[in-house]
Amino acid sequence: MTLPHIGSATEATRAAMVDLAVDNVIEVLAGRPATTPLPGSAGRPGASASRPRP
Repeated sequence: MTLPHIGSATEATRAAMVDLAVDNVIEVLAGRPATTPLPGSAGRPGASASRPRP
């Protein structure tokens, strides 16, 4: 059995994940692209600005 996500269980890693999420929110609220945009979002290179609705 492998546990690939066990590395994210450290306090340091979780704190870094929170910091990155906060940075993304601050950027978006300031009208700038997110630091790490989601796949398919307008801020990600190669993505279209509009996504089809399900």
